[in-house]
Order: sequence, then structure tokens, then C-alpha cells
Amino acid sequence: MHTDEFDIRDGLLVLYRGKDTNVVIPEGVTEIGHSVFMNWRFLESVKLPDSLTCIGFNAFGGCVSLKALDLPDSVREIAASAFKGCTSLTSLRIPDGVTCITYDTFADCTALNTVTIPDSVTRIEGRAFRGCTALTSVTLPKGVTKIPEMVFQDCNSLKKIICKGSLTFIGQSAFSGCEALEKIDLPDTVTHIGSEAFSGCDSLTEITFPAGLTMIRRRLMKGCGSLRRVCIQNGVTRIGPEAFCGCRRIVSLTVPESVTECDASAFAGCVNMDDITIRGYKLEWEIFTALWVERDIQSEQIVHVLTDYPKPPDEAENFWAIPLEMYRFHPDDRRNTAYLRAHVEETLCFLIDQGDIALVQKMLQSGQFDAALRNSIDGCIEYAITNESYEIQVYLTNYKNEHLGFPDVSERFGL
Repeated sequence: MHTDEFDIRDGLLVLYRGKDTNVVIPEGVTEIGHSVFMNWRFLESVKLPDSLTCIGFNAFGGCVSLKALDLPDSVREIAASAFKGCTSLTSLRIPDGVTCITYDTFADCTALNTVTIPDSVTRIEGRAFRGCTALTSVTLPKGVTKIPEMVFQDCNSLKKIICKGSLTFIGQSAFSGCEALEKIDLPDTVTHIGSEAFSGCDSLTEITFPAGLTMIRRRLMKGCGSLRRVCIQNGVTRIGPEAFCGCRRIVSLTVPESVTECDASAFAGCVNMDDITIRGYKLEWEIFTALWVERDIQSEQIVHVLTDYPKPPDEAENFWAIPLEMYRFHPDDRRNTAYLRAHVEETLCFLIDQGDIALVQKMLQSGQFDAALRNSIDGCIEYAITNESYEIQVYLTNYKNEHLGFPDVSERFGL
């Protein structure tokens, strides 16, 4: 079928030659082809026929004046980028029967504030609503279990997302830049959250990570300036680089026993943490005050060290203050004590430098370090002598004699 305006071949609209701002597509058209109306800047409205089943790739992409569009119930497929950049389109109802919202379908539709997604949709592809800056809320139907990469990226008016189904996957940057997002409920069925998924969500005040999650990835919550409370449930084993970087208002943090690796930059800039529970016990505020004021160690460093114990560099003199302060307040914490036991000579030498005989006595009286000190006690005593820490030297000497069974200690050191 050929007219002055339409080139239609076996139901496929392949070309529009007209210049109308309000277009009526003839009945009998079943598919609008690739880029038919692309960048038609003066197109304001389109009446689609009830025979239509498919809207092709980029069919209306860049139609910046398109305001009104009713999709007939006959539509079953909307191809990628079909309405990308339709900056005047304010609302749209996706017909029941459509099963997939494809890549970039509504990307950069900056006036789109309402979109109705039917229960027939089971898949949403990447960047589908990216840059829809007027969109305020979205309800995802029960069949949608994955939110892929950048789907709602930079939807900076999006306040609420409702997931009816059992969500399992949230892709990279899925909600990054959603500055108005106030709350996100993550069900325990979620097992993967991609890097930067919630970065820049400046209105989020709290988040509880699901029990099914094993890793908090790179920059996941970076720049969430209003985030105050973070709960990481047991099952997470790793907290990646800059995961909470710049979340300066975090005051409450829960890190479970399962976390064994925490990147040094994970909590960079989180300077207000004071209600912190790590591996099952709550840290007292006095610990942080002492470490900040006396040792110049920031709270993000404390969290890193208490959840990830790499061998410290030689120049990191203050490193030992953190596990030692932890031992002072929580000597029953097995992991911390095991770490000190593995580095007992270094930690005792640090205490000798500090002149902290009280903590030396606490450690040695506990009996937790006897086996570890059997081969290193002489080195500690010699270090105390070299540093003229005579009170600690005498205590270590007596400890060796009484607890480690070396009666010749006085003779060896000329006491």
C-alpha cells in the first residue's frame, strides 16, 4: 500500500513522507518499522491502529514534541529505543500482552512522570528508563525478578520503587543518581547487587542488605549523603572498594561475623560513625574517641582493620593500636585475639614503645598468649631492655619464669 504519506508493505510501515504534527496511521498496519518517525521534531501526537502488534527499533526516537500516545491493546512488542528521547511525553500505558521492555525504550524521556507496566511483563532490559528525570514512582510486576544495569540511572525524581515479585538481581548502576529515592526494600531473595547500584542516592537514609547477598561491590552506596543506618546481614563476606565512600552521615553500622574482607577505602569519608556493631558486639564510643584523638585513626580505618586483617606495612606504627584497643575492651573476641596471637611479638613491642604496662599485664595474665610467646618472649625482653622499659622488662622476665617454665631467665639477663 502506497499513499502520498505512507509506504506500507505487507502491514509493515517502512516510510512516512508527510509533515503533519498530528499523524493517524491507517488500519491494517501491524508493524511500525525501524526509525520511521525518528527525530521528527514537530510530531505532537500519533493515533495508532488497533491492528498494530509491533513498534520497531527507534521508531519514535528523538520525537521531542510528541506529547500524546495511546498504545492499542493489540501491541505485543516494543523494540529497543522505540521512544528514546521523547522529551515531551508525559505518560504511557504499556498494553497487557507486552512481555519485555527492551534496551533504552524510554531512555531520556525527561517529562515522563507516569508509566503503567502490566503484569504480562517478565523482563526489563538495561537502560530502559535511564534519564527519565520526571518519573516519581514505578511498580514492577510479579514476573520481574531482575533489574538490570542502569535501568533507572539518573531518574532523579524517583522516590519509590515497588517490586511485587521475588527479586533476585540488581545490576550495575541500576539506581545510581536517583537523588530522590527515599527507601528501597531488598528482599532476602536478592543474591546479586552490582557495583554503583545505589551510588548518588542522596535521599536514602537507611538500608538493610538481604541475607542472600555475599558481596557488597565497588562504590555500591558511594555518595549517599543522607544515609544514616546500614545493616549488613550474615552471609556477606566481602565489602569492596569505596562501597560507602562519602556517606558522611552514617552513624549506625552493623557488620556480621561472616565478613572477612573489607577494603581500606570502603568507608572513606564516613566520619560520624558512633553506633557500630562488628561481628556480634557493639563498639563503645570511648574506643573511637581514643583512636581518633590519641592515635589519629579515623573510623573508616577502624572498620577496615576490624573486618580485614592484612599484614600491616612497617611504617604503619599506629596499626597495632586498633586490635589492641579492641582487646582492651573485648578480650573474648576470638578473631581479634587470634590475630594478636599471630603477631604477638610485634604487638608487645608496640606496647613497650607506648609504655602500656597495664595492657601488657592484661594480655599475659589471660593465658591466651602463652604458646605464642614461647618462641618470642626473649625478643620482647631484649626489646624492653633496649628501650629502657625496665618495669615492663621485669614483668616479662617474671612472666617467662613463672608461666613458660624457664627458671634460668635471671641468669641469662643478669638479673
